[in-house]
Amino acid sequence: MKLQALSSIARLILITALAALGACNKGNTVKRTTPVKIIAFDEDPRTLQAIDKGQIYGTVVQKPYEFGYQSITALRALIIEKKSDQDLGVPESKQKFIETLIIRKGEGENYLEKCNGWKKSAKQKAPGDDSTPKTKLAFVTNASADFWAYAEAGIAKAIAEFDDIEVEFKVGDGTPAKQRELVEALLVRGVKGIAISPCNPKGQKDMLNEWAKKAALITVDSDAADTGRKFYLGTDNVAAGRQAGELLKEALPEGGKVMAFVGLGDQANAVERYQGLKEAVAGTKIEILDLRTDEVDFGKARRNAEDTLTKYPDIAGMVGLWSYNGPLILEAVKDKGLEDGK
Repeated sequence: MKLQALSSIARLILITALAALGACNKGNTVKRTTPVKIIAFDEDPRTLQAIDKGQIYGTVVQKPYEFGYQSITALRALIIEKKSDQDLGVPESKQKFIETLIIRKGEGENYLEKCNGWKKSAKQKAPGDDSTPKTKLAFVTNASADFWAYAEAGIAKAIAEFDDIEVEFKVGDGTPAKQRELVEALLVRGVKGIAISPCNPKGQKDMLNEWAKKAALITVDSDAADTGRKFYLGTDNVAAGRQAGELLKEALPEGGKVMAFVGLGDQANAVERYQGLKEAVAGTKIEILDLRTDEVDFGKARRNAEDTLTKYPDIAGMVGLWSYNGPLILEAVKDKGLEDGK
């Protein structure tokens, strides 16, 4: 065969290959138009506003204001009034649940107004009598989040009602080490009662038992049942997870792939909410792919959402199990132009 003929054949093969590659790439760049349905947790202002815009389908709200108020009034009753758990209405399970609510489109701004009212009332605290001897109490969060600002407002209400207590509000960084540092310093300063949301209940068992010997200890938001804590005060997180699952079924009646997101996967409330979520969608066409954690790193939380959208172009829903997850998921979804409510 002549060299010229070989060159012609080679050119033809190359042109055919390039055309096929171009067709393949063109197919891969077809823009998806189906929006991603987002389910959130808690009353982050961005979440509530996005719900009324139709960008987030709904959220399961807890009552952190009550977490703060009831935990401090309970500690005061235990220590100052010498009340028992039974006196405070704590059941034999040692878990006193505070109900959760579902917020859907049309209810977001109204609930946000209620939340802002909590904060405003906290700033209007009347001055107490500084001459009254005060019992020192404390509230320790697992990490920093807007969610805890409402708990702090509830604490302020308790302080306004009783002039015989003073309360230190301390914010964790998502690690047991930071909580140990905070609590041990509080105990040195003579704190008699502590409400805490433990970061890793199983891993903190020894330290929680140690603190329970030195002060009245209540777990809030995330329980540590197998410890010396007095009782748990907060959400029934399995039931709350089921509520998120019910929202997901409403949003995705035809089913689809779903990814869940949370800060700390080992924390009891994360484990229980994920459990409830999976229970609620069992037997449906909804497929929960996995639970992605971010260690309370907001940058990583957003990247987790971005990576999911890239790895699973057919993802139908995304569920944020902690308060900041929903808004950060929405940011990632908006960047892809896949948000609802456009």
